[in-house]
Amino acid sequence: MSGRRAKEFALYKGEELLAIGTYVEIAKELKVQPRTIRYYGSSAYKRKIAKRKNPKSYREIVRLDGAEE
Repeated sequence: MSGRRAKEFALYKGEELLAIGTYVEIAKELKVQPRTIRYYGSSAYKRKIAKRKNPKSYREIVRLDGAEE
């Protein structure tokens, strides 16, 4: 890479930590596409979750440097 550090994230399901790494690393670990992991941080996914009856058990991606993705 050209001096850029890959952004690292943590993926949670409710209170449970599922994986830590880049989008690609998390996707490999969970055997899904990286775009699926990116979708968990999208506003469209958050709107979808807000409509659920039990919004506690959803997947949430959190950027490790403190900024939410």
